[in-house]
Amino acid sequence: MRLKDLSVKELEEKFENFIFYIDDYLEDFIERADAQGYNLDYSIRSLSDLEDYLTKNKVDKDSDDVNDAAAYFGEVVRKKYGGSWQCSLDLINNSLHYGKPVIVDYTIPKDLELSPFDSVLLYITRPRKDHFLITIENDIDDEPLNLDEFPTEKD
Repeated sequence: MRLKDLSVKELEEKFENFIFYIDDYLEDFIERADAQGYNLDYSIRSLSDLEDYLTKNKVDKDSDDVNDAAAYFGEVVRKKYGGSWQCSLDLINNSLHYGKPVIVDYTIPKDLELSPFDSVLLYITRPRKDHFLITIENDIDDEPLNLDEFPTEKD
């Protein structure tokens, strides 16, 4: 069943369940990673270890590690930049993340949502070095586009 097929109440219940168990997910995930020599200490530099863990363990889209890695990535962002977890329920403006746990209020503009789940799935599909760091930097160091070289309606 797709998330868009669930009612708002069902999505909220799934989100509450995720938040209720997030510490358990993270504790188990960090222990598994630590047993393999990865240092997931919620630092920005630990995102490199997260990538290595996902790659070396050949994590695929159906693995439980996707949920755990997404929770970890989201917590790194939240702890470093602030913000909070929220269930994205704006189907009109944010249909891309609809029904998913997202991090909000971690950067300006305030309506920007970070979907750790989509970020993890994208990494699994197309791994690239520093994927998670680049994802954060693209949101945090958002520079306005310089459109001075383009003609205006008056030109």
